[in-house]
Amino acid sequence: MITLRKHIFFFFLCTLLLNACNKKGTVDKATTSSSKTEKTVSPVGTWTVISFPSNTQETPNQKSYIVHFDADNSMGLTLDVNTCGTSYKVKDGMLTFQEGMTCTEACCDSKEANFLTSQFKGSLHYSIEGSLMTIKTDKGDIKLINNKDGIIGTSWTAMSYKNFKSDNLTKFEKTYRLSFDKKRMMLNLDVNTCNTNINYLPQISTFELPDGMGCTRKCCDSKEGIALMNALKGRITYQKTDNQLTLNTATQEINFVLYKEISKEE
Repeated sequence: MITLRKHIFFFFLCTLLLNACNKKGTVDKATTSSSKTEKTVSPVGTWTVISFPSNTQETPNQKSYIVHFDADNSMGLTLDVNTCGTSYKVKDGMLTFQEGMTCTEACCDSKEANFLTSQFKGSLHYSIEGSLMTIKTDKGDIKLINNKDGIIGTSWTAMSYKNFKSDNLTKFEKTYRLSFDKKRMMLNLDVNTCNTNINYLPQISTFELPDGMGCTRKCCDSKEGIALMNALKGRITYQKTDNQLTLNTATQEINFVLYKEISKEE
């Protein structure tokens, strides 16, 4: 009788342990599944291509190729001349692109740009860590940096400048507005509106102005406005926060605040 009770108790204990193990396994599977879901970060946003298979990591992409992932599952790609587009889907860490990409023109882009366009096809693994996205293709990795902390599409008001040979900070007497587009930089002075081509290197917080500025008129601006325009040339490094921008040129540091902040005060 005692032996029978022992057997019954042993059987009951085994049943409890088996149920506990099954529940733990179910919880572990759910946790793993949830973890996988959390790792899939949405690509929605605007990104600048840092490097892709035809460029090595040691030789960053020198041109500003911009990729837009919109919330409506449309994807746009801005190249040298063309703007191309297709649709995409995201699932389990994969980007799946609709076959075929339409562009605004049938020519004119570099071989590198055309090669980059051809890589956005099929289903590709991707990952996002901080502001860096990596898309894996059969030719190699495409690396992109998020433009949310960049300067494309922003406007700034010049506040002060300081020459590197002096510690004196000089405030601008008038309002000068600096704006950044995908391919051009604009400067509004006293009378003139000036602009020039711009090449972005966001991975090193730098942009280049390869050409001189073209303006709407040949006269009428103040000396400090002309001096500001002449300082904006060559390679310039920048530091940006939400409301402030500092440009370091070859000769001076120039400080700006976000344009809309000034507009509100005015």
